[in-house]
Amino acid sequence: MAKKIMICFDGTNNEPSDAMQKTSPFKRNKVKDCSISNVLKLHLMFGGNLKNTLKSPQQQSFYYPGVGTYRGKLWELFNAALALPAGDITTIIRAARKDLKKTYEPGDQIFIFGFSRGAAIARRFASLLVKEPKKYFKTPPEQDSRPVRFLGVFDTVASIGSPNLSDDEMPAFDVVFQGGYTISPAIAEALHLVSIDENRKAFKPTLMNHDGRVTEVWFPGVHSDIGGGYWKDSLSDVSLEFMLRYLRRLDASIRILKSEEIDYRRLSPDDPNILIEEDDLKMNPSIQGTLHTHERSGLVAEVTLCNRVIKVLKNDKPAPNASPLVIADIARRVMDAAYAPAPLRRIAHRLISMDGLIQKDDRGKDKIFTGTRNYF
Repeated sequence: MAKKIMICFDGTNNEPSDAMQKTSPFKRNKVKDCSISNVLKLHLMFGGNLKNTLKSPQQQSFYYPGVGTYRGKLWELFNAALALPAGDITTIIRAARKDLKKTYEPGDQIFIFGFSRGAAIARRFASLLVKEPKKYFKTPPEQDSRPVRFLGVFDTVASIGSPNLSDDEMPAFDVVFQGGYTISPAIAEALHLVSIDENRKAFKPTLMNHDGRVTEVWFPGVHSDIGGGYWKDSLSDVSLEFMLRYLRRLDASIRILKSEEIDYRRLSPDDPNILIEEDDLKMNPSIQGTLHTHERSGLVAEVTLCNRVIKVLKNDKPAPNASPLVIADIARRVMDAAYAPAPLRRIAHRLISMDGLIQKDDRGKDKIFTGTRNYF
């Protein structure tokens, strides 16, 4: 029987221990607002555990902690800052390759998920399935087939090497995306959820070239308000809920557990230092949830911060006549929370509902909004 194989790549420094209370040594040991990411939540909802040992004939999920979590604290800071391709990225891809080759059988469907640099790794991993099929499959799929049924990623950041702090709109992609911004031909369908409010230059988004397989939607919030990782996570629950609804429409047979259906005692029985509880996966999506702005001042702000440019890519370049998709619930945040996102000013865009419906005008065509004032 064909099965579903879920492969989940977490974001930079994201790992299961994020569920535990942590303090910041740079802020007088203030308790950090941290929790597990949306990628780890998805893995657990798919029935996975932290050892990648739970197996089902219908669905198996594999999870890989993010760049910076593999070799101790000093390496974590160094590798997370630079994301060296010979470091954790290679380790992660090799582990996923081994698991896929051991698990995949002809006819199986592959679903790949990622956040931040983990999203970049997810996209790179999908491209390698086509470029080096014998390394990834005991029996490679038929040529021209699309074994990756779905790619779902949160706010791709493909900064590899030293951080890119220039004002250029396009981030470097030479290591992760050697073929440009077009998704792998192995992918049948892709969903990319992108942050409107992230303003750190080192976290510029790596968008996808638009084609019929790609849906790219912009959400209020900074990087981890989209991919998760904050304890105050009602805003990142919005993007997670969008991803889950998309998956259910795509394939109703995907097994998605509710928070109360997960056996938390079986997640990591050998490691008492990791304690993920039902509360960590309970969802309370709210478009008016806490937005974790990055506050810097003076020269530091000038050098390291810059508003994102909301756009659609075609052929690796901004498409001047294409209107990006923005989550429709943004209108409620604008009305109720005095929210006026600078990146959306003078930007023609369309609104899409949580159920994937694009707002139409009186003629039945996609309704175009410019800025946020004409939401009312």
